[in-house]
Amino acid sequence: MVTRHPRLILSLAIAAIVMIVPSVWSQPQGRQLSIEHVRLEVDKVVRERLEQLRIEPYEVRIRIVSPTEPILVPAGVNDTQLVIRDSRAPVGRVGIELVMRSKGKRVKRQTIVADVDVFREVLVAAHRLRRHQVIAQDDVLFSPVKMSFRAGEYLIDPRRVVGQWLTQSIQAGVPLVARFLDHPPLIQKKQRVTIVAEHGSIRILATGVATEDGHRGEIIKVVNIDSNRQILAQVTNVATVKIDF
Repeated sequence: MVTRHPRLILSLAIAAIVMIVPSVWSQPQGRQLSIEHVRLEVDKVVRERLEQLRIEPYEVRIRIVSPTEPILVPAGVNDTQLVIRDSRAPVGRVGIELVMRSKGKRVKRQTIVADVDVFREVLVAAHRLRRHQVIAQDDVLFSPVKMSFRAGEYLIDPRRVVGQWLTQSIQAGVPLVARFLDHPPLIQKKQRVTIVAEHGSIRILATGVATEDGHRGEIIKVVNIDSNRQILAQVTNVATVKIDF
């Protein structure tokens, strides 16, 4: 007669079950990307894009807006990539796509939203500058400024600023951008000018006063001092306007 040991029978039964049904603990569970890990990776791709755009940041600050919980990377994923689709400078509220691949095949993608503050040393007004003021060297200085793609082209070369004419007044500390600047007018309002009237070989000169600013080639109003008449004349250089008769 064979003696049956209950404990032995139970152990053999459990072993058989383990062999037949894989344990849940042996299943691939994937992995998680912490929000801090995501932030650091976003920082890398932002800096890479800035380098492509030839922007040298003074400082970059990243805050992940979404998601707020760790990202689950499915089991089998062996490649993850962050992609910024927008071609503009990645500043402000930025959307970034996280692409996950397994053996070259995309298995999941997720959008990451981040607030990106990029600070760059640019030229700013050293003090209040008036509209139509011609900018001098001591009117500007370098200062770190938080970038905004809506502001326009920031200026970092003093040669592009000094000697230019402001199209609007700006306060101290305001960054100088291309849309604020223009070439100074050749002729300024209330300036004395020489009026040149030409017709064929005939050339007549008169003295006048400009009643408005004028760039080269522009038509401005000029008062002829001799006749006290207002005429329209074309700006040709820093002291001359031309009319045809």
